[in-house]
Amino acid sequence: MNVRAKLFASLAALGLTIALISGLSFWSMDRNRIAIDAIIKDRVAPMRDLKIVADKYAVDIVDASHKARNGNITFAQAADKVRRGSNTLHDRWKAYLLTEIDGSEKVLAQKAAADMRIADQRVAQLQAILDRGDEVALNDFVRTKLYQSIDPVSESIAKLVDLQLKIAEQTGNDASVEAHTKRAMMIALIIAALAVL
Repeated sequence: MNVRAKLFASLAALGLTIALISGLSFWSMDRNRIAIDAIIKDRVAPMRDLKIVADKYAVDIVDASHKARNGNITFAQAADKVRRGSNTLHDRWKAYLLTEIDGSEKVLAQKAAADMRIADQRVAQLQAILDRGDEVALNDFVRTKLYQSIDPVSESIAKLVDLQLKIAEQTGNDASVEAHTKRAMMIALIIAALAVL
């Protein structure tokens, strides 16, 4: 093979290597973008929604009940806080349900929904008590019914949040392994190109 042919072959191999590395780089960046988008859309945003659901039960409903019972806020203020909290938590739960839910997450979400239906019945009772301004009924309700209906929801939501974290971690780990594999492929291509030269 003459010098001209060798030079042409070397340049062709170098050009092919550059094209392969570029293609692999773009493919790798796209796959990582997809993984990050999935983590944000299907894991981080749902965690935010689930946190709001849990907070609205704990803060807006439970806390308002105690504050009304203790006289820190009026029954009307507590009723308004419970009503707004209930509306917000249901909006956030609906947003959560629009995300990708399958497998064990679906089972946990169904359990949380069942717990929420029970809690919502109790919240409706609480709302009626607050609307009536019935101090005796509120005192009894807080002692005997409030936590028994809200705590199971909190536990179900906590399990869903934990699952979100585990899935997000696994998605991130998978993307990291894929990135390392592609990096090794790029290094191998570079070495092969240098060997040809």
